[in-house]
Amino acid sequence: MTIKELLNNSLPKLSHLKSSHLDLEVLLSYVIDKPREYVLSHPNEDISDDKVKQFNDLVERRAQHEPIAYLTLRKEFYGRNFYINKHVHIPRPATEDMIDFIKQKLPNDFNGTIADIGTGSGCIAITLAYDFPRAKIIATDISQEALEVAQKNTYERKLEKRITLLKGDLLEPVKEKIDIIVANLPYGWQDDWTQDKETLHQPELVYNGGKDGLDLIKKLIQQLPQKLNRRGYVFLEFDPRQERKLKKLSSNLGYKITIQRDSQGFSRIAYLTLEH
Repeated sequence: MTIKELLNNSLPKLSHLKSSHLDLEVLLSYVIDKPREYVLSHPNEDISDDKVKQFNDLVERRAQHEPIAYLTLRKEFYGRNFYINKHVHIPRPATEDMIDFIKQKLPNDFNGTIADIGTGSGCIAITLAYDFPRAKIIATDISQEALEVAQKNTYERKLEKRITLLKGDLLEPVKEKIDIIVANLPYGWQDDWTQDKETLHQPELVYNGGKDGLDLIKKLIQQLPQKLNRRGYVFLEFDPRQERKLKKLSSNLGYKITIQRDSQGFSRIAYLTLEH
């Protein structure tokens, strides 16, 4: 069967998905280990029966709303390709916006300590290690499976000496004062998690932030006095619906909060400093 025939035959299976054409091209490029451009430019190339079966199996899973990143085990983030599996949250464009905001706030030669809390795949910690080569990077996660994913991504880039991975609940495993804390914690609303078909394929641990999505963010902010340097900064990603509550929570604990919009125009990134 040729590439063109395989794609055309599979299209009806994903007709309920807006990204059906793109999804099929990405899955086939993964199966034959070629760039997507190759798939598009070689429509008459024959695909072996083994590859056809592998592709069809992935299409069936995608038809059930399983995310592409979990099928291909890869996801691009900030121009780099990261290993991903079902134990970690899939990186999103909004988090790239948070990286951009951090780079606006910190000088390139920043040499303090940065902690990525709830690191998951490690994509934030690794990106910051590249962008701030003099900084010390710490990354924590409560999930051993997630830390194994982060370790794989760290070793792939030979950054294991730059990034310290720690297992534990938020800031608890960190034994030193931190200059910069970055956190993209689960902030999904409990009801949203149960209603979104694609989100249901992600572990509840990496999406569900409780009734109002703020359970872990509240806990992290409460831990700050023990671990954040007095002149330190905190960068948080959050749901726009949480802005009012997040502002009140931060203010009550003595933190000045600035809200930054993401590239889509939504309130998405919180920047916290201790009010002096």
